[in-house]
Amino acid sequence: MRSLPSRLILSLFPGVDLFSMPFEERGFSVVRGPDLIFGRDIRDFHIPKGVFGGVIAGSPCQEFSSLNRSEPTGYGLDMLAEFSRVVIEGQPDWWLLENVSRVPDVKISGYNWQRFSLDLGWFTDCSRLRHFQFGSKTDVVLNPPIRTVRAVKH
Repeated sequence: MRSLPSRLILSLFPGVDLFSMPFEERGFSVVRGPDLIFGRDIRDFHIPKGVFGGVIAGSPCQEFSSLNRSEPTGYGLDMLAEFSRVVIEGQPDWWLLENVSRVPDVKISGYNWQRFSLDLGWFTDCSRLRHFQFGSKTDVVLNPPIRTVRAVKH
């Protein structure tokens, strides 16, 4: 068990990893996990228990997007299962998953869970609704700023 909260976090499905930038700006050290754009697959990835304080991810969202017109392949659900597997394997203190509004709930045993929405339109002139799911081994609850959507420029 850690004596102090770890500032080391793992970023899964990083792509160009814009999701980790705010964490780095706030003093976290980010380790980027495998991504298909770099020829690595999360299904072949394992982490040791207790190394990371947190795990962040923006798992593939195409199958859950309301804009998707293709038949589901199951890949999106498989990647949510891989995310859960890595969290269970590594046992971080907390995890944070970002995706579209139709993503299924991801509840992992041993973690308190919450789900909330954030829209880029609350802060800028461009709307982009995202859903976040947060798990914590303690009673930590995130209280994101909730605002009214402004008129959005198209």
